[in-house]
Amino acid sequence: MRHPSARIARPHANPWRAILTLALVIAATIATSTVAVWTTPAHADPTSPGGDTGSAQTTVEGTADGTDAADADPSPGYKNFIQRGWDTYTAMTPPEKAVCDENKAQCIVAGRPYSFAYNNAAQVAGVTEQKQDDKADAARHCVWQLGLTTWFGADYAKKWGDAHEQNSDEPRTHAMDLHNNIVARSMAGDPTLVGLADLYKKTKALDSYDRTNDRILQLCRDAIAQAVQVTYTPASSPDLAHQVTPDPADTFVYFTANP
Repeated sequence: MRHPSARIARPHANPWRAILTLALVIAATIATSTVAVWTTPAHADPTSPGGDTGSAQTTVEGTADGTDAADADPSPGYKNFIQRGWDTYTAMTPPEKAVCDENKAQCIVAGRPYSFAYNNAAQVAGVTEQKQDDKADAARHCVWQLGLTTWFGADYAKKWGDAHEQNSDEPRTHAMDLHNNIVARSMAGDPTLVGLADLYKKTKALDSYDRTNDRILQLCRDAIAQAVQVTYTPASSPDLAHQVTPDPADTFVYFTANP
């Protein structure tokens, strides 16, 4: 046994190496915790480890109920999911980045209805082939804007919806999308949906979370079944959202018929 007074020779530690290692760890942590979730492909399986198990906007620090970001999502694949977001943040338009940068923690979670809407648009619309400005397009906006409104409120949802339309798409596409965003946000007052969302916020029970998602899909499915095919009429109104004929105030619209 070594005598207690004996010293063990140790190599001289390099403090700069330790500092550099710590800096790299901190940088990696920040990068993976501030990305927004916008990368799931349109037809990705929402139940896969990297996918989205639901559209509900769980809450993070700075949102309505003030829960911690760590408690923001119950789905097991969520940490892997958010780490894939930097490339799409880079691809955002300046108006979209501006909305995201206002509250990065909230932006991380706000990407979930966007991805979920892409994953479920065809199923909600009841189509197998998607086209530009068709029923699936209308369904995508329904699920996205209704999900955002349910969890963050109509003002935040509108902010994202308006920013998303500031791009180089044709005016008629913007007219359709803006119209459908308005209709989607108006559906958030559904009593069943409100009750389920409130229950999840209070209890964080996964069952109520899933039921909220199911209700969003069902509401959109029923609404898209009543969608109206319209034509683009820019002279009909100074408001882009109303440049469609007919212009039903509470009904989704589309331009292109599906086979």
